[in-house]
Amino acid sequence: MEFIPGLNKHVAFLTVYSNSIQQNQDITFRFWYAVNGIEYGAVESIEFDVDALVGAPDNPFLLHPLGVLQVIPLNVGWNWISFNVEDADMSRERVFESLLASGNDLVVKSQTKISEYSAGTGWQGNLKDLELGAGYFIHLSDVVDTLKLVGFPSDHDITKSVGSWTWIGFPRLNPEPVNAVLSDLNPSDGDVLKNQYGFSSYTNSQSSWIGNVTFFNPGEGYKLNVANSGVITYGASRFDGYEVIASEYEYNMNVTGSLDISLIGEKKHDDMIIAAFIDGTCRGVAEAEYVPALGEYRYYVLLYSNREDFLKPVTFKAINIDSGDEYACNGELVEFIPDALNGYSWAPYIFLSSTTPVVTLYEDGYSLNQNKPNPAVLETTISYGLPKQDQVRISVYNVQGVLVDVLLDEEQNSGEHSITFSVADYPIGLYFYELKTPHVRLTKKMMIK
Repeated sequence: MEFIPGLNKHVAFLTVYSNSIQQNQDITFRFWYAVNGIEYGAVESIEFDVDALVGAPDNPFLLHPLGVLQVIPLNVGWNWISFNVEDADMSRERVFESLLASGNDLVVKSQTKISEYSAGTGWQGNLKDLELGAGYFIHLSDVVDTLKLVGFPSDHDITKSVGSWTWIGFPRLNPEPVNAVLSDLNPSDGDVLKNQYGFSSYTNSQSSWIGNVTFFNPGEGYKLNVANSGVITYGASRFDGYEVIASEYEYNMNVTGSLDISLIGEKKHDDMIIAAFIDGTCRGVAEAEYVPALGEYRYYVLLYSNREDFLKPVTFKAINIDSGDEYACNGELVEFIPDALNGYSWAPYIFLSSTTPVVTLYEDGYSLNQNKPNPAVLETTISYGLPKQDQVRISVYNVQGVLVDVLLDEEQNSGEHSITFSVADYPIGLYFYELKTPHVRLTKKMMIK
């Protein structure tokens, strides 16, 4: 995607190639949410037309998501797989439809059933339907291929009974630690979890699964051998009452935020979601995702809207999906701006402030204040404070994180400082400004009108 300042929107300029001029060549589309890597199919498709031009920068061809697209690369030979999206039709004919054009003979096995496919005989065998939570083996005879399945994550909990060498899957959209997924079991020394390329075993002395299988990954199949039978529960990936039909909206905006659950007396991020609302209607929802590099949780909220909602305020709720308890968030005001980025993993938007008045003092006495006026038209002023002499750099970035301007980069004395600068040449939109020293990095956002 490329940002067009004059249009204040992102547009993709996509060239499609073909070696044939035959008619009825369908072009289908896929797109990705870069924050978490989830892939989507598109409702729209078009026919290939030599030298045709579809859409224009100021009137682009719009794509809308059609469920979640699960993509599983497959090698020649055996592959251990599982599914994390489902359709109303989960028959073998529907699930493996994308593999039938390659010319491969297929063998698909569950723990108790088997089916085979060849172009000459079609499907044969007693494995007729697939399910989430189970592990499968699939064998390709001649060439590598990619399994593609469009569907939706489960809207209910999935349970899987396990015991001696159970084939299990992983029906979630994002990787999760093995210790977390298997936390409901009563494991003992020597219990084993395998994927196709490695294994981990449970060690009582560490109260942990130890080995080179440390995460459950979407699309992979596993074998689990435990001495004490139990049940694995995979929580629902969608939440009743908070679903958003993305195809009803033309525009979206990102919020990357953090939630201090101690302020509301909650104990586990895994129980919480963040829901975003415009005029009382849910426009986005996200569950907590652990970021190992930070050692913290983040909520990646994708909000949807139409043109009539531009600059309308967005409200957030923190919701315990188990108890149903809801908490109104009191972070900084967010207005809907198409394609805006509110917060980053390393500098998140704060959904919940403390119950005491919010101040601008930060660690070790550094401060960065809101620019005035905001929104700015011709010029604006940023004030900030330093607790000691320090090398200071103040920079401005656009919503894509691209550096727009360096306002100053010099050594300054301790005390209160301010800088006034012209924004007359800045395109209208949302920006972030950053104070950076060798000791601290602070950011705030500003609007240019």
